Amino acid sequence: FVKTVQAPTTTGQWSYFAETSDVLETKAEFDHAKDGQPKGIKTVVWTLQTYAKKYPISKEMISDSKTGVTPNWVSEIQQTIQDLNDNTNDKLISDQFNADGVNHITATDAIADMKKVLNVNLKPMDAAQAQIILSQSAFNALDQLKDNFGRPLLQPDPSSATANRLFGKPVIIVADELLGKTGEANSVIAPLSKAIVDFQNDKVTGQFLDNFDVFENILGIYVRKDVKAVRPELINTIKLTNKSIAASQPTTVGMGGK
Repeated sequence: FVKTVQAPTTTGQWSYFAETSDVLETKAEFDHAKDGQPKGIKTVVWTLQTYAKKYPISKEMISDSKTGVTPNWVSEIQQTIQDLNDNTNDKLISDQFNADGVNHITATDAIADMKKVLNVNLKPMDAAQAQIILSQSAFNALDQLKDNFGRPLLQPDPSSATANRLFGKPVIIVADELLGKTGEANSVIAPLSKAIVDFQNDKVTGQFLDNFDVFENILGIYVRKDVKAVRPELINTIKLTNKSIAASQPTTVGMGGK
């Protein structure tokens, strides 16, 4: 969901336009158009880091895999490598939810405060593009809530067998630890493609080399990247307390029923 930028050097500077409320101005025939103000140009500095891990796999394990009795170890490790890459990306992105300038909210009414972020904190275009990210505990808490007609607030997404929607938006569910601690109900609402940039330089995955001295292969991953919150003001983290969840639960169900 975040924006990806190719970074050609270890460190560098990326420029972008900040949000503007400026408008075009009228121009009489043959008059010069008025200059726009470049004050909205901002920059962010990237500094690439290298992330890597390797797994030695013996020729004996590879031979055993060919029998079909034991797992295909090369395939298993390649999948593990992909999981490591995904986990690292998720962690680097979630770290930006604590960047300077991020809007941190402790909810008093979970649903009302989440709606306020979309209705007030974010401009309409940003709200339309925003994602709703829930920790597993936050998803579990919201999944128990119903509307005034007894219907679950989290609705199944007809376009996906496993996804859910809240306020008409797809919900992204992540492990509690990505947004806080185990058991904490936390949420993030942000247009991630505008708020966070993933600067990428180089990536190598798979089989690196054969070591014929000890008859082993080395499978691993090597990645150079940096992740930055370029518009932290668009990121809203919401801590959902038990009290705020309870405040979102209607006291009546149906047309005036109790």
